[in-house]
Amino acid sequence: MLLLYFFAANIAVFAQETVVVGQILNAHDRSPIPDVNIYFKNTTIGVKSNEEGFFMIKTTGKETTVIFSSVGFKQREIKVKPGQSIGIQVILTEQTTELMDVLVVPGANPALEFMRKVRQRRSQNDYSIQPDYRVSQTEQNLVLLSKIDQRSVNKRIFQQLSVGSVSDIDSSLILPLFMEERKYEIVQAQKTETAQNVFSTDKNNEKLMRQLIGDFKSGYNFYRNSIELFGKGFVSPLSATGNAYYHFYLADSTLTDNGKEYVVNFRSKNYKNLAFNGTMKIDSATLALTEINAELPRQANLNFVHNLRISQRFKSLSKSYFVLNSELITLNMSYEMLADSLRPKPEIFISKSLSSASLTQHPDTKTNSFAQSNYDAETLDDKMISLQETEIVKTAKWIADVIITGYIPMGKLDFGKIQNIARLTDEEGLRLNIPLRTNEKFSKYIGINGYAGYGFGNKEMKYSVGAQYKLPVPKRTLFGISYTNDYRRVDYDYNDFLLRENPLQSGDFDIAGTIFAFNSVGNLNERKEFSASLQHDWSKNIESSLIFRSNNILSGYWLSFIQNGSTLQAIQNNTLTFSSRFSFDERVYDDHFQRIYIANNKPVIYAIAEAGQFQAGNKQGNYLKTSFVLKQQLAFGFGRWNYALEAGKIFGTVPYHLLEIPSGTESASGYRKLQFSEINFMEYAADQYISMHNEIILNGLVMNNIPLIKHLNLREMFSFKLFYGSLKNTHAELIDYPVNFYSTQKPYMEVGAGFSNILRLFTLQSVWRLTDLDHPGANRWSLRGSIRVSF
Repeated sequence: MLLLYFFAANIAVFAQETVVVGQILNAHDRSPIPDVNIYFKNTTIGVKSNEEGFFMIKTTGKETTVIFSSVGFKQREIKVKPGQSIGIQVILTEQTTELMDVLVVPGANPALEFMRKVRQRRSQNDYSIQPDYRVSQTEQNLVLLSKIDQRSVNKRIFQQLSVGSVSDIDSSLILPLFMEERKYEIVQAQKTETAQNVFSTDKNNEKLMRQLIGDFKSGYNFYRNSIELFGKGFVSPLSATGNAYYHFYLADSTLTDNGKEYVVNFRSKNYKNLAFNGTMKIDSATLALTEINAELPRQANLNFVHNLRISQRFKSLSKSYFVLNSELITLNMSYEMLADSLRPKPEIFISKSLSSASLTQHPDTKTNSFAQSNYDAETLDDKMISLQETEIVKTAKWIADVIITGYIPMGKLDFGKIQNIARLTDEEGLRLNIPLRTNEKFSKYIGINGYAGYGFGNKEMKYSVGAQYKLPVPKRTLFGISYTNDYRRVDYDYNDFLLRENPLQSGDFDIAGTIFAFNSVGNLNERKEFSASLQHDWSKNIESSLIFRSNNILSGYWLSFIQNGSTLQAIQNNTLTFSSRFSFDERVYDDHFQRIYIANNKPVIYAIAEAGQFQAGNKQGNYLKTSFVLKQQLAFGFGRWNYALEAGKIFGTVPYHLLEIPSGTESASGYRKLQFSEINFMEYAADQYISMHNEIILNGLVMNNIPLIKHLNLREMFSFKLFYGSLKNTHAELIDYPVNFYSTQKPYMEVGAGFSNILRLFTLQSVWRLTDLDHPGANRWSLRGSIRVSF
C-alpha cells in the first residue's frame, strides 16, 4: 500500500489530479474482490478492480465521493479531497438480497431456505446417475514449470491457462513439462477411455507428472457431499452439511435462454477448512446447477497447492435436468526442492480442461491439435524435446526419480534403491551397500540389478544379483531370476506385496529404520535365496505372479532352530506362490521393470496361495498357505480413512518361522500404518488369523478453530489395530517355540491419537496397548513418529 501511495503522489505532482489507488477486500476473509465497479459519484468516470482487487481511478474535476459497487456486496462510499492523491484499502461486506419470489420467514436468510430446496432435488438433478446420460468427453492436461516466482508472473500464467492455448505460452516465463489428451465415453455411469495422446517424449517427466495428476481427475460432481482432490475430501456447497461450512448469499436473479436463474454466493465459514469461496447459478424451474465457480482460500489446510479454482458450465440435455458441458481446473503447486538463488520458489502450474458432447457416435480418436494450439502431435513432441535439456527440467527429472522410484539415474545405470545404501545392525555393525540396476537406456527388454554390501562389524561381504526379461507380447509379461546371500529380518514376509507397493519400502531393515531407531537393531538371520518369477497382466485391473523360491535359512541368535535338544544349522524351504492383484480403474506407471501404483479411492484386493515343502533336520513336510488382503483409502467431507484387512490360514504343520507373525516393534522405530506399534518382537503367531489396520486423519476439524494453533495446519490423527488368530500345538513338535511365544486367547488391540502434518512432514501419535498387558515386557504406551509427506 505504501508503494501504491507514493506512486499515486508522484502522478499528482505532475498532473494536479485527484488520484485514488488501493485494493478491495472481502470483510469475511480478507480475500481480494475482482470486477468491483469504482466511479466518482454523479459522473461517468469509472474503472473496475483487477483479479487481485487492485484499482486506480483519477479525475481533474472537483468530485469528492468515490463509490464502490459489486453484486452481492453492500455499496460503499468514500470521501476524497480534490487535487489530492491517496492510497486506501477498501473493505466490502457481503449482503443478502431478498428476491420477490422467494418466500422466507421475516428476518431469516432467504439463501438458506433456497439452498434447502436445492439440496432436496439433488438426486433428480445429479446427471451422473440418470439412465439416459450418454456423453463423450475430451480431457486435456497441461503442466508448466515457472522460471521465476513473482505475483505478476503468476497472474499472467493463469491468464494463459484460462485461455488454454499452448501457442500463447510465454517460454521466457514458463516451461511446458507435460501435455496429455484423453478421450472417454460415459454410458450409464460407466466411463471408458477410447484414446490417449501424451505430448511428452521424456519418460522421467511423465513419471513425475503421473504422480502429480494421476488421481487428480476431471468431471467433479458438486451434487455429491464431498469432492475428492489429492486424496482429501473437499466439502461441496451442495452437501447435506453445507450450512455448517458455508455462508450463503442470494445475490441476483437473471433471465437466460433456458429461463430464470438465481445467483448464489458462497463463502467458507472457516478459511482453514477444505471448503470453497465462489458463485453458482441455479435454474429456477429445476433447481439444478447451470454454472459454478469455486476457489479454495489460500489459507486452507492443504499442503503445496495454491490458487485451486474449479469452473463448470452446464447445458440442458433434456427438460428435466442439466449435464456438465465444460470444466476448467487450474492450480499452482510449490516445488521448493528446485529452489536456488535465481528461482527462490519455483512453482508448477496445472491446468485440466474437460469438454462434453452428446454421444451420438464414437468420437474421433485422432488428435490433430491440442488446446487450440493448431499443432499436431508430431510438432508438439518436437517442441517438448527441445525443452528437455534445460537445467531446471533436468533437476526436476532427477528429483522425480529419487522421490518416486527410489533410484538415482546415472546414464545407463540407476543407483538405488536409496533406502538400501546403509543400515546399522547388531550382527553387521555399520553396513554400506552399493545397489545398482540397468535402465531402458541399457536395454528396453532386459534388466540387470543387484547390490554388494560390507559390514564393518562382522567384516563380511553380502550380495544379491538378478535379471529380468520383458517378453515382446501385447500384455505386460515379465520373467525374472535372482540369487541373494544376505541377512534379512527374522520375520521377513515374502508375500507382503501390499507393503512393498511403496517404492521406498522394502519390508526389511534399511536406512529409514536405522534413523528412527536411534540405535543399532538386531533380529536378523542369514539366508541364501534363489527365486524365479513370472508376472502377467490379464487386464487393466488384474495382474498375477507365479514365484518359485528356494531358501536355505540359517539358524542364528535371533532365529534358533532347536529340535529334540539339538540346534539345527539350517532349514531348507521351497515354495511356489501364486498371487493375483485386483483393482478398479487404478492408474499405474511402469518404470521399466518397476510398477508404480497411483493411489485412488477404490479397493485393492490381493489373493495369495503358497504351496511349500520344508526339510528341518530329520523331519520334512508339505503345507499350503492362503491369504486374502483388502485395502482402501476413503475420503469424506472432513478427512480420510485408510484401512487394511487381512485373513489367512495355513494347512499342514510347519516350523514356527513359517507361521503368521504380526509385524511388531523390533526396535524403537517409528510408526507405520501396517505395523503393530505395541506388539513385541515375535510375541504372537497363528496358523489362521485376521488382522485389521485403521487410520483416520481429519482435515483439522478441531485444530482449525483454535486461535494461533490453527496457523500450524495440524491434522487430527487416530488409529485402531487388531490381530486375532489360533495356533495348533503340533507345530512345536517340529521346532521348539521361542520363549514368550503366544497365541492370541483374545483379540490383540491397540489405539492411537495424535497429529499429522507437523511442519508438513512429520506425524506424532500416542499409542496405547489394550490387551495382554501381563505379558513379559509388554509396553502399555509409547510415543511414535514417522515421516509422511501428503497434500
